[in-house]
Amino acid sequence: MEYTELINTIHKADFNINKHNLSAIDIDKICAVPDKFDFMKSLFENFDSRFCEGLLLTCPCLWTNFTLKDWEKIIVSISPRVKLNDNITFHINNNSGYADVIFIRRYFNIDIENLIEKLPQMLSDDKKKIRDFISFYDEKICKNKNEITEDLNDFYNISFEELSDYVAHMK
Repeated sequence: MEYTELINTIHKADFNINKHNLSAIDIDKICAVPDKFDFMKSLFENFDSRFCEGLLLTCPCLWTNFTLKDWEKIIVSISPRVKLNDNITFHINNNSGYADVIFIRRYFNIDIENLIEKLPQMLSDDKKKIRDFISFYDEKICKNKNEITEDLNDFYNISFEELSDYVAHMK
């Protein structure tokens, strides 16, 4: 199923999604999508990382039932990865093909390089691009506990404690 139209509608309404500007009706529509994997794959492939982050943290119903294997499938399914350039703002804030990596690294604190090495079905070129991305941008991606706690409590529909509990049980 194609979810780009639903996501586009939300994206056009407000670029910076959070619990204060996404209606309960939109949240219900998003949470009701039958194939959350395809929805998230479409989101990560077609939208910038800030929008993806805002939507996923405002609607944790999309992913709180995901296992680490589900996240691995998403990482593998987004292929081929785009080649990096020297513009850090482009890759962090735009549809750069790495929004999934940014989200997983930032909020789950997973060692992406170690994770992808354990994925034999992933293309070697994609692994190399992700390793290059992480080695170049990891410092910009990561946030400390206080930054994450403040962001989650002020803007999103998942608390730091809920996120931590999810991560502890996801692995």
